[in-house]
This record gives sequence, structure tokens and C-alpha cells, in this order.
Amino acid sequence: MGADSQCPTEEEREAAREAARLFRLEGCTKADVADRLNDSSEFSSMVTTKYLELFAFSSLRIDAALRDFLSRVELRGDSTERERLLRFFSARYHQSDPSLFNSVDDVHTLTCALLLLNADLHGQNFGKKMTMRDFINNISHTGVHYKRDLLKSLYNNIKENEIIHARWVLEYLFLFIQLVLEVDPESQVEYKCGYIMRKCLYEADGAKTPFGRRGWKEWYARLRGLVLYLGRDDSDKKRSRYEMFNNAILLHHGFAEPAKDYKKKQFIFRLRTADLGEFLFQTVFRYLSILKDAPCIRLHKALQRSLKRIL
Repeated sequence: MGADSQCPTEEEREAAREAARLFRLEGCTKADVADRLNDSSEFSSMVTTKYLELFAFSSLRIDAALRDFLSRVELRGDSTERERLLRFFSARYHQSDPSLFNSVDDVHTLTCALLLLNADLHGQNFGKKMTMRDFINNISHTGVHYKRDLLKSLYNNIKENEIIHARWVLEYLFLFIQLVLEVDPESQVEYKCGYIMRKCLYEADGAKTPFGRRGWKEWYARLRGLVLYLGRDDSDKKRSRYEMFNNAILLHHGFAEPAKDYKKKQFIFRLRTADLGEFLFQTVFRYLSILKDAPCIRLHKALQRSLKRIL
């Protein structure tokens, strides 16, 4: 009886067959694979689970594993979808050998740092390229200890061999800032908190937000330091670092103003961010006055150098 209960269902077997087909790229492209992994339907989620299980990362260093993953999956879609694909990789890599890194967040942070390094070294960047010292110093701000010899080896390998074509340089930079160089949110001064309504107009890479995600949505907002953290409610004490930053908006070098051209609602202001994102908010204007002042705080010097090199 117990053995029978362990038998996979027909749907599970079908999901496994579909995952194997995608893994072998039979009758599909890497773009098709990415689209399936980003599909949130119940069957597609089963396919994603089966698909990730096919990667044998236990004997691979993180850069080799990332190359393997990206040889089968195209890093495409909007910023949220690309970030989700990287999150899938990080979770599978950590699952393959939990002894290498303390958490999925640690893997994800290093993955974002490697893609930023790849973009800096191989992108159309006419300034000074990131040095090994820059790379190690940036990583040191994460609060996570990575072995120095590992970082040196990763730097040299990526310098010699591009991981993927260096597109979305800004996307990797700001994702790296979000997940790596921001200090603990709980240690920051909280200027304002409360429920607000948000409407997304443009993504972090300047692309128009897809219609299905463009509507007004209520969030509980906390303005701390240079970041506007958005959550479902005010209970964020038990949220992980990744969850904390997942819906956060970076305010440095941003610009907030009343949205006088928006006539459908009252008390609307527009926020444009340095990473080309654009949002509408409905709230009291006290938020606007605070947001207009917040971007005046300067970035960490290391980040400013990175921005100057890439921009």
C-alpha cells in the first residue's frame, strides 16, 4: 500500500517527460524553455521542478554551473522574469551541494555579482574595466564571507571567457545593488510607513510594464534610507533578505513630482528611478516631500565608480 502511494501520477510522468524534452532542447529553443519556467500554472510549476532536478551541479564550481544553466535557458523577459530564472538557478545550485554556501541567498548574491562582472568586462563599456580588487571589494560589502581564492579564480575565468553576451548591464548593476550592497533594512532610519497604491509604468530596464501587471495595487510601504520597501502588510520581521528586496524600489538619483497629467485619480505623484523605472503612487503628499529629499544622499563610492564605468 505504501509503495503504491509513492507511484507518480500520470500528470507527474507527463511533467517529467516534458522537462526532459526541454532539457534536451528537442523541438524548442532556449527562449521557449525560459518562457515555460516563467509560466506560473500548476502543470508548468511541476515541469519546472522536474526540469531543475535534471541539472547535476554537485561537482561544478558556480561559474561552470551558471554557464551550463545559461546554455539551456535564455535569460529573457522583463526584469522580474529574468530575476526569477536566476533564482531558480541559485536554488538548484544550493540544493545540489548545501555545504558550499550557507543559503540560497548567498548563491543568488554571488550569481548576480558574476553577471555584473561579466557585463562590466565584456559589455560596451568605454571606461575603466572592473579590476580584481574592485570585484573583491564590492563582494566584501555583502556581509557574506566568500573565500578570496574562489573570488580570484572566478574573476580570472570570467575575464578570459564571457559567460553570456553582456546585455542588460544596468539590470545586473541594480540587481546587484539591491541584493548585495544595501545594508540591513532594519538598521536604517524609517522616515515614513503606511499603505499606498502603486501603478507600474516602466520596468527597471526602461521597458513598458506588461499590461497584466500595470494596474493599481495596494502595498504597505516603508521608506528606509534610500529604499522604498513594499510588502503585503506591516509584518516584515520574519521575511528573508531576498523577500525584503524583491519588491523594493531604489531611490538614489530618482525624481518624484506630482503627476499633474494623470486625471483618473486624485493625489497622484510620479516616481522616476535611476534604473529607468517609472511608477505612479496614490497617497498623501507627505511621502512626496520625503522622497524628493531622499535621493540627495550619495551612493556608496564603490557604486558610484561602477555607475560611471558602465554609464
